[in-house]
Amino acid sequence: TRKTFRFIYNNQDYIKTSHEYAILYPVLKDNYRFLFEYGHALNKSGQYKKSNDILMEGVPLSSDPMFYNIIGNNYLMLREYHHAEDSYKQAFNILPNRLYPLYLLMKLYITINDTNEAVKMAEKIISFKVKVKSSATSNMKTEAKDIILKYKKNEISLY
Repeated sequence: TRKTFRFIYNNQDYIKTSHEYAILYPVLKDNYRFLFEYGHALNKSGQYKKSNDILMEGVPLSSDPMFYNIIGNNYLMLREYHHAEDSYKQAFNILPNRLYPLYLLMKLYITINDTNEAVKMAEKIISFKVKVKSSATSNMKTEAKDIILKYKKNEISLY
């Protein structure tokens, strides 16, 4: 049953989940929650292209920006950086009060060695007014401060 498979997903057995959800796909392919879980399980089990295929089916059914965050993460792993950037920006555009897509953009810019954009994004993160403070948002802001300090230190040491 669906509850049994959801139990597998919730226990983070993503390889098993991706196999079991493949069986359920013909029946539940119009359910955005199912598509999200299936796409996420595929992402976690390293099946990035298939994950994006499944997640893109869920995009028209849901306004959850996490679809685009995971799509961006898949593109990042596939080294399709421009598509990753577009996906993270789309996630932010859907809900501009969320810090996480900006954090993912900062991490992307660091990955591709675009320090100017990384610092700009870090500054945006630091000045971002979060609606609900949490340890996750605090950690993202702390990491953004560390990025700025690191690159400013490197700038100073160049002269």
